[in-house]
Amino acid sequence: MKLYTLSRIKGADYDEMASCAVVAASEIAARCEAAKAHCDEPATTWLNPKLSTCAEVKMETGVICQNIRSG
Repeated sequence: MKLYTLSRIKGADYDEMASCAVVAASEIAARCEAAKAHCDEPATTWLNPKLSTCAEVKMETGVICQNIRSG
């Protein structure tokens, strides 16, 4: 399995998914998983390369995500 990041080419509106990270066997499978997790945007947004990008994250070690509350 591989890690993919998917992002909309156009910005997202309220209650729409702007991007996501998906673990899948292939880009097509990653797009299908993102489509299943869609919010108010059409699911086809994630299936169409003209509407969204899909890139494999290639790394051996490192931090995937951070959530920092600064102040």
